[in-house]
Amino acid sequence: MGFLVLLAILILPFNVILSINVTINTNPVRTVPEKFLSVSLDSLSAFPDTWNYLNFSFMAPLAKALAPAYFRFGGTYSDLMVFNETNNGPALQVIPGCLPNSKYGNYCTILTGLSLINFTIEG
Repeated sequence: MGFLVLLAILILPFNVILSINVTINTNPVRTVPEKFLSVSLDSLSAFPDTWNYLNFSFMAPLAKALAPAYFRFGGTYSDLMVFNETNNGPALQVIPGCLPNSKYGNYCTILTGLSLINFTIEG
C-alpha cells in the first residue's frame, strides 16, 4: 500500500505552492571576549626538546587568519609558567625542587621573570 502511494506521488503531476513568512532575529544570543579566538599550544611545547616537532608554517597563517588572535599556552604545566611582558628578565629560570619528573625533566622551568602568571584550562 505504501509503495502504491509513493508511486502515485512520483508519477502524478501536481503543483504545491507554499507561502511562508520567516522572521530572523539578528540580535546576538551570546558574545565572547576578544581574546576568545586564539592559537593555543600545549605548555610542554615551550621546551627546547619539543621544538623540532612544531610546524610554525601551519600555525602562523592560522594566527593571521584569526587576527587579532592571541597566542596562549595551555595544558597542565601552563599553571607553572610565569611571563614577563617587559622582556627584561632572564631568558630561563629554574625553580629547584618544583615538581621534578624524571621522564620529562624539570618542567617547572618558568619563562622570563615573575610578573604575570598565566593560568589556563583546556576543554
